[in-house]
Amino acid sequence: MNATRVIDEKYEIRDEIKRGGFGIIYQGVDLLFGKPVAIKAVEPALLHEAKYIDMFQAEALSIARLNHHNIVHIYDINRDEQDHSYIVMDYTDGCDLTQLIRACRQTKTAIPLHLGVYIVAEACAGLDYAHNRRDSETNKPLNVVHQDITPSNIMLTRNGEVKVIDFGMAQFYRKQVLKKNEVSIQGKVNYLAPEQLNGAANIDRRTDIFALGLVLYEVITGERFFQAQNPQQNIEMLRSNKWDI
Repeated sequence: MNATRVIDEKYEIRDEIKRGGFGIIYQGVDLLFGKPVAIKAVEPALLHEAKYIDMFQAEALSIARLNHHNIVHIYDINRDEQDHSYIVMDYTDGCDLTQLIRACRQTKTAIPLHLGVYIVAEACAGLDYAHNRRDSETNKPLNVVHQDITPSNIMLTRNGEVKVIDFGMAQFYRKQVLKKNEVSIQGKVNYLAPEQLNGAANIDRRTDIFALGLVLYEVITGERFFQAQNPQQNIEMLRSNKWDI
């Protein structure tokens, strides 16, 4: 996809920000209000059938109902004439936690303990809100679980705000692969909870808490808890429940 492309005469795509397992995020502009936005172009392979497009839109609309200062807000979903799907969300001017950790490793400096704990505590606040969210009309729990908590999905703004991104994407992808008896790892094996390897139908908030605990460990120590370079080794370690704590 070329830069400066316009979607639905409303959003202009400009510079690429980052790539991930679910697609590419671009910096864009809301042409009506003249403000910066982030635009995620969803990986086309995830939406290869009509039923998955409908499923994706339903999932995204559900997540768009979340409204918390520690969660990046989604406010539009679009599809162009080539059937490419886009999520339009708030633009976060800053970096993600992975970039901060990497910069500290390169300079052989540690993230100050108070700053690391603050970042994780703010992510906790956003997750706690999502986990306890109820439908505004029926008051039934929405049972929102992120399922892909990693440093790269925790954004840090220039003015010190912490925002969790990519709610619902892992859950949407998992709904597809479970039909094929596959495990969705998407390159994030280092932060998976054991139940995610088994295709457990009862995944709940504890999955996010486990992953965020791994993030906290990495922020404090500067190293990942699961350090195997081979994804299969990490999977075997998770399944064995024999960890050197």
